[in-house]
Amino acid sequence: MEFLPLILLVSACVGLTAIARRLGWPAPLLVTGVALVVAGLPGVPEFEIDPHVILTLVLPPLLYSAALDVSLINVTRSRKHITRLGMGLVALTAAVVGLTAYWLVPDMSLPAALLLGAIVAPPDAVSAAAIGRRLGLPRHVMTVLSGESLINDAASLTLFKVFLLVVGGTSLTLLDDLGIFALAVVVGVLVGLALGVIFHWIRMRVTDPVTETMLGLLVPFLAYISAEELGGSGVLAVVAAGLWIGFNSPKTGYAARLTERPVWSAIDLLLEGVVFALIGLQMKSIAESLAASDRDVWSTVLVAVVILVVVILIRPAFIFTTYYASRSQQARRKRGRERLEARSRTRRRGRSRAGSALPTALVEEPEMTWRELTVISWTSMRGVVSLAAAAAVPVITDSGIPVPGHDIIVFVAFFVTIGTLLLQGLTLPMVITRLGCAISGRSRATVRSSVTCSPSR
Repeated sequence: MEFLPLILLVSACVGLTAIARRLGWPAPLLVTGVALVVAGLPGVPEFEIDPHVILTLVLPPLLYSAALDVSLINVTRSRKHITRLGMGLVALTAAVVGLTAYWLVPDMSLPAALLLGAIVAPPDAVSAAAIGRRLGLPRHVMTVLSGESLINDAASLTLFKVFLLVVGGTSLTLLDDLGIFALAVVVGVLVGLALGVIFHWIRMRVTDPVTETMLGLLVPFLAYISAEELGGSGVLAVVAAGLWIGFNSPKTGYAARLTERPVWSAIDLLLEGVVFALIGLQMKSIAESLAASDRDVWSTVLVAVVILVVVILIRPAFIFTTYYASRSQQARRKRGRERLEARSRTRRRGRSRAGSALPTALVEEPEMTWRELTVISWTSMRGVVSLAAAAAVPVITDSGIPVPGHDIIVFVAFFVTIGTLLLQGLTLPMVITRLGCAISGRSRATVRSSVTCSPSR
């Protein structure tokens, strides 16, 4: 009988998600809303979440499934966009949110505030990419959103790991922090690539699609656990393995790919629904803890509102500033190469062809219009990664030190996630349509990646 509540929870998540998909509603919002209502009913059991279970069983399959669908070639072309958003924006958001929370909440230490910043830093670009795919966003915009969703999760969870160590009493200098980050990146990527190569070698020799699919289900867990045991980033290991396997999947049998895709879609649907439901069910105990503490409830809500505004505004400011700065720098480099070519042609006309070949080796990032940048700026919805990370924050660390402001960390993460889903998730289709970034169904078959947004009529 102890498994009955869990079975009922999973069944409810599947049913509510099916209803939301049929009606065209955001499934996370419906699941969370129902969970909040159910949490207030008498007799509803309180679900306790083991942080290690959340990070080990929920995140790896979600990230691996997303990595399988990303084009490694397109990600390479848009690597500047993706790196700026996936690493630079995440670090800036974590710092600004952390300093804001430290300033607004008197009893929250700076490491705990930065921990909150790391939790709410990564946008859930997967849901944004799903909306964009349905409406027909240009391919290079979709590539940026999909690539960002992989890197930003890895960056934020690595920061999460560092700040949690500091909260637990570990004394770390800036050099130590950089060392932990570098070790996590190197070990994580190497472990992921190694497992990706091994699994691809195996699947090239397995002829049974069911067996191949079952082996594929083990890859994200093996990658995550192996990398974490070696001191690396389990998230990066999962992403690296998924990118390598997805890149080489056309070399394998079509039957296996046809079998595994619905399996991963079903797993994504189930895990996302369960995480949102668990957080919704936990809000009752979080609200009771806030009410019983010395904090004023409305002041806590005000803190959450301020952080929500910061999270929403910092993204467009960063995107437009860094993009046009990068384009200006790229234009200066291009003019410098052109002047160098002109001198080379003047001095050695016989070698002009070799001189003109120099710039072609440098792949420039795809150009974007202000409308496309606006769409990307409005895709700052937080999702399952932020909620899973918030749920993984222990009340007391492994070293026996309580986490300052644990209840407000979970509440703010929940508030920001739901707030961005409501404000931006529901309005993103309208923004895409109004800006003329949606490609019609007839055009999608012929439009290539060079398509940019045009004003809607």
